[in-house]
Amino acid sequence: MLRRPSLTKSRKVELLILAIAFLGLLGFSLASFFIPKGQALTANVILKGELIHRLSLQEEKELSVTTDIGELEIHVHNGGVAVTSSPCASQFCVHSGFKSRAGEAIVCAPAGLSVYLEGGNVSEVTL
Repeated sequence: MLRRPSLTKSRKVELLILAIAFLGLLGFSLASFFIPKGQALTANVILKGELIHRLSLQEEKELSVTTDIGELEIHVHNGGVAVTSSPCASQFCVHSGFKSRAGEAIVCAPAGLSVYLEGGNVSEVTL
């Protein structure tokens, strides 16, 4: 009788991170389906539940965000935003591509970072 090899602890952690990332993407996708769509004017960059940047999507900008796992690069251009570089293994955030509509999001679960797009006036917010 052949024994099935058991999962190592590091493999279990990797699978847990992938499951969390998948559920996060699924949740944001479902939320974006029910939220009215429109031209996104701002991108909220959230790290570990805290808003760290609110970016106008009308100005081109490159932003580097330091997380526990390393640097993520965020690029704002052509009225939208994309994560262009991430140290995470899955690269879901990079492969999710360019987002430009209110209600859309980019999530990097291993880094604890999300970028959520919403309509509104950037000048009304002070951080």
